[in-house]
Amino acid sequence: MTASVRRSPAPFGFRFVAPLALGAVLNPINSTMIATALVPIASSLHVSVGATGWLVVALYLTSAVAQPSMGHLADRFGPRRIFLISLLFVAAAGVLGWLASSLTALVVVRVLLGIGTSAAYPAAMRIFRVRAERIGSRPPRVAMGVLSLAALSTTAVGPFLGGVLTGAFGWHSIFAVNVPLSLLTAALILLWIPRDESGATSVEHRAQPFIDMGAFVHNLPLTVTYLRAAAVSMMIMCVYYGFAQWLQSAAGLSSTTAGLVTLPLSIVAAVSSFTGVRTKSLRAPFLVGIGAASIGSVCLFLVDSGTSVWLLAGAVMFFGVPMGTLSTTTQAAVYIQSSAGAIGAAAGLQRTFQYLGASAGAGLLAFMYGQRATDYGLHRLSIVIGACSAVLLIATVFDRTIPADKEEPCLSPNSMMSRPSS
Repeated sequence: MTASVRRSPAPFGFRFVAPLALGAVLNPINSTMIATALVPIASSLHVSVGATGWLVVALYLTSAVAQPSMGHLADRFGPRRIFLISLLFVAAAGVLGWLASSLTALVVVRVLLGIGTSAAYPAAMRIFRVRAERIGSRPPRVAMGVLSLAALSTTAVGPFLGGVLTGAFGWHSIFAVNVPLSLLTAALILLWIPRDESGATSVEHRAQPFIDMGAFVHNLPLTVTYLRAAAVSMMIMCVYYGFAQWLQSAAGLSSTTAGLVTLPLSIVAAVSSFTGVRTKSLRAPFLVGIGAASIGSVCLFLVDSGTSVWLLAGAVMFFGVPMGTLSTTTQAAVYIQSSAGAIGAAAGLQRTFQYLGASAGAGLLAFMYGQRATDYGLHRLSIVIGACSAVLLIATVFDRTIPADKEEPCLSPNSMMSRPSS
């Protein structure tokens, strides 16, 4: 009799998480693949390398607006449905990118990619929430951590993959690769992700504005989480891109060697992303991540262009801790602090604040480096990052908006309608 009883699949097992994780990589991989293709694109289209910067800006600005918008649509019309529709945009962008022959056309393609790839994360968060509500589960932090790990991993390998594709098949291939990726993701969603439920969840938004910003503004814990995410994103942006520029400009390393020096940072980030989901606490991972950034800023202040590559790799790897730990912990905080009926829009706004923080980091990096990355510029940057992390560390210690361990709820089927938004 025992042999005849079939074991029910895990509620957050491989089949459930894999399509969501695959969709979650589409935005970061399109953000980073193009880094090694900008020079070939400029040469092929007879434009300056500076002009190709619009291809980077187009995706980030579109994503900043589209993330909460797609999240709201997922809340209102169903996350699985919106996820699938968004993948059509990604596939279309892949085809148009393969055929594009002008910079203007490629900017349009990048806008389409920004719209299409922006649905994956908020839709996935909504799908996680619906499943947890249905079975009365605690927030699935390990499953959600897989999304962060997937994004971090593709961020690390994106430039390498872009270089390989460009070298083997030409720069058009970094756009065309979106066609098989989006179609595979859509197939797995159709096979393994349950259909959207109809009923009160979709009805409760009909009389609300498209994105009720007031609900988020008056939700102080969520607002603080967003601001913390923006600050951390600014610091990570400065280090992730600024350190690589300094390695090549000041330390005189090749792009390949610079990539190898920063590889430990990505490895630590991936490991830290899983460490963050193994604890029920939110405050502890926040403090550990921000504390590691403080240590890393001191290490960067102590190195110069004559420091050995081994010490340089050791200095920057400290920033992998906040890059991984705070990603998963922020994700869990948004999940807990947002109202059940608006989790998609809340998750989208989280990404918007992170994009805004990254944009501020880009501006700070340009101001600190000026025309060229130097030891002096790196040291100035480390002082600013150290000061920011110190302030953030103190603020997090005394932050009363962070839920205590006992506040992480077991979600009941009725909490979707009854839970307050603040």
